[in-house]
Amino acid sequence: MPSNAEAAALKLFAAFQADLLARADETAAVLDERDAILLAWSHPHRAAQPGAPQREPVCRHLDAAIAATLAGPARPIAEAARPLLASLRWHYGYPYDPRWPDLGERVGFAQVIGDSGLLDHALLHVGLTLLAPHTHYPLHAHPAIELYFVLSGTAEWQIGRDDFVARPAGSLILHPSNVGHAMRTGAEPLLALYVWRGDIDSPSVFSDVPAAWFPR
Repeated sequence: MPSNAEAAALKLFAAFQADLLARADETAAVLDERDAILLAWSHPHRAAQPGAPQREPVCRHLDAAIAATLAGPARPIAEAARPLLASLRWHYGYPYDPRWPDLGERVGFAQVIGDSGLLDHALLHVGLTLLAPHTHYPLHAHPAIELYFVLSGTAEWQIGRDDFVARPAGSLILHPSNVGHAMRTGAEPLLALYVWRGDIDSPSVFSDVPAAWFPR
């Protein structure tokens, strides 16, 4: 029998899966990635050995972000997420960078499924990203293919050479492998669920703008 935390993680992914399966009006690339995620999820998961729960300074915005999610189109995700929030290990993860001295207090991540999550899976990492209000999460990239589901907060998102575009709650946002992307919030915190697929072991790094991160 799975533990309560493992059962909650499974319930969260089930709510996310139900949302994905209900969508038919996304771009072909997003729908292809949806299908790839669901195929990967069919591979067995296993129990993880998470460390003690941990919070970061950005978590002072978590209650407001969850409340906003409960009032929006991602309510089923928020209802599934609430029972596992107390079990999560929030972290920042990037080394200190003097260009953004307080970013570690304004950005945080919590893995739900993965090697530091509540369940482990060989092919997927699933977790939450939280950004404080009035935060610029600078250009960064990673080898993993990343699909974001915006739970609450209408932030602006940038992918490659494109301009920043406001994306409301309920949006799916696809970041291809090694393509630079950035986010910035306004008056609301941003809470989003992410899925990594592909090379899920290599870390995310900030950009000094390698040309390969900016596809034409």
